[in-house]
Amino acid sequence: MSPSPEPSEKTPHPQGFKNGKPYEDSDDRIEADPLQDEAPTPDPPPEEDSGGSTASPPASDPRRAVRRRRIIQNSIAVVFGLLLVMWLMTTTQAYLDYSLRNAAADGDLKALRSFILAGAEVNGLSSGGRESPLHLAAANGHVALVEELLESEASVDARTSNGNTALIEAASGLRIAALEVLLMRRADPLLRNDNGDTALSAALVSFRNSPPTDLNLAQGDSAVDVLSEVVGLLLGHGADPTLENEQGETALDLAQTVLPTLTDPTERTKMQELIKRLQGGSSHSSQNR
Repeated sequence: MSPSPEPSEKTPHPQGFKNGKPYEDSDDRIEADPLQDEAPTPDPPPEEDSGGSTASPPASDPRRAVRRRRIIQNSIAVVFGLLLVMWLMTTTQAYLDYSLRNAAADGDLKALRSFILAGAEVNGLSSGGRESPLHLAAANGHVALVEELLESEASVDARTSNGNTALIEAASGLRIAALEVLLMRRADPLLRNDNGDTALSAALVSFRNSPPTDLNLAQGDSAVDVLSEVVGLLLGHGADPTLENEQGETALDLAQTVLPTLTDPTERTKMQELIKRLQGGSSHSSQNR
């Protein structure tokens, strides 16, 4: 017998798998995909209730929806509440300011004090910026109210929409007592309104156009006497009779236009004396320049 051939030595290949079958041939081996080597994470098993049956996924909580709806409703209510409070505050302030101006015009000191204490704005102007409480009190000669407003920090030189100060208003109405209080509080007699008139020229313009008829004249006095006293007060506190308004008229020019409107000989004589005083004031002003 011939001897059987010896088996050739062959390095065994590691056994692998391909398409679910084991393989040994190197030609059949493929490199393993690292991602495929990782086992997928299994889904957690459905929970079972105490009775052994599988529990269904929880539905949306209706209580959460109710809470969300209540939060939205409360937020809207807060916003509307704030708007309402702001509207009420604005309306209340407008009412207080309006009432304060009425009290100043009417000379009601008690009402004026109560509205100031309630928070009314002492410098608040009426619609269109026409006048403040101080303008109204000064124009009507309510001296006690002028003092009360100034004590409550009303601006002594506040202006209306046409540039009038309280001093101009008082001078235009020949309100001597109000003029005295304002001048003591350092109201500026040189301030002009939009027409260029100071308190001095405004008093003469007002007297020429419509002499006041509501003055409490002492026996034997006339409106010219009051005008003369107003002019004297203003000149004594630094008023300048040489300042021109927008029409180019000085206080002296205006006084001379008043003279022809007077028919009473006594009033004409007093007016001539006033003109001489203004001429003297003009000379004094020119020397100081």
